[in-house]
Amino acid sequence: MGFIIRTLIVLVGLLYLYYNYIFVSPIQFSDLEPSIDFIQEAKAGLKGDGFTQDWRGKITKQSKFEIESSKSGKKIIFTESDSGDSKNTIWVLNKINKNQYKVKLSNSEKEYVAEQYGNVFHISYEENFKIFGYSMNLSISRWFYLLDNQQILMISNQNFYGIPLGSTKAVLKS
Repeated sequence: MGFIIRTLIVLVGLLYLYYNYIFVSPIQFSDLEPSIDFIQEAKAGLKGDGFTQDWRGKITKQSKFEIESSKSGKKIIFTESDSGDSKNTIWVLNKINKNQYKVKLSNSEKEYVAEQYGNVFHISYEENFKIFGYSMNLSISRWFYLLDNQQILMISNQNFYGIPLGSTKAVLKS
């Protein structure tokens, strides 16, 4: 009987996490002010401090973040660096329409779509990691919230097949 109750509790917990991570859409933020123009904000350069937490909420590292941009034809290129990481991530963005961008990341072979509504810029993507010699895909959902005209809150949630592994949070300033 105890096994069945524990199983039900785990299933309810997984459903709760699934709905909280899957059903948040950037379009829900359409009417919020101040509205973000992520491209304009990143052109000015963004710098800030942040930290990474594991799945239990324990801080595992503190980092300094920096996003610099350049323009090449119709493409906008961001270079994202993290003092706690040895590699930089390069984002190449092509505007599709008012609210969407095609994004190619240097650490992924796929092309993704990022959305921008109200005070939010959001992208979900996958990164490939090798753990104990095995190749695994980690899903990342990255949110940028414009708090005021000078600060952006970045929240990046990492999960493996819906199971939360950790998150990174930072406050960036232009």
